[in-house]
Amino acid sequence: MRKGSLVLTWVILMSLCLVGAASPQVVIRHWQHHHESRTPVLESVAKEFEKRNPGVTIEFEPIPYDAYFDKLLTALASKTGPDVFQVPMGFGIEMSRSGLLAPVPESVFTTKEIEASFLPWTVSQFKYNGKYYGLPTDVQTLVMFVNDTLLKEAGLDPNKPPRTWSELIEQSRIVTKRDKSGKIIQGGLDTRYKWAVIN
Repeated sequence: MRKGSLVLTWVILMSLCLVGAASPQVVIRHWQHHHESRTPVLESVAKEFEKRNPGVTIEFEPIPYDAYFDKLLTALASKTGPDVFQVPMGFGIEMSRSGLLAPVPESVFTTKEIEASFLPWTVSQFKYNGKYYGLPTDVQTLVMFVNDTLLKEAGLDPNKPPRTWSELIEQSRIVTKRDKSGKIIQGGLDTRYKWAVIN
């Protein structure tokens, strides 16, 4: 079963500081939760951006995931947050309506350009009152693998895997096993992206 192209993360633009030509001594603070493979890539991208834009410095700060959201929301509320940061798509509606963010500057990316460049569902949650408050950094297609043996043991037909979210939830419950105390000893569904199932 496949859920097509889920937005994994977003960049929210509080203020880009890049209106027209870059002015001297511009500093852009960028926060993101730390990821072993992504962090060095972003550090490299930041250096390349600085080379192409003399006078602009990117202060990139990777923050441990467990502390990231508390630190980010506290900083935004106290008006000491970063200029650019990344959050999952699920934050889109709430944050774009929070009053804490500035819209994407028309001088950087016009509304028309955004809508011509991205599929509607990848940006819709960050549109509010006709303006966009964030842009997607990446999208993914998630694929589900089915364990035929477990389905057979649960009395289900492996040749008829779930095709809807309702079927997935129902079959997952059937495959799940618990001991006498109610503790789960065999899960019917396992995913790193629990938000994808919740949403």
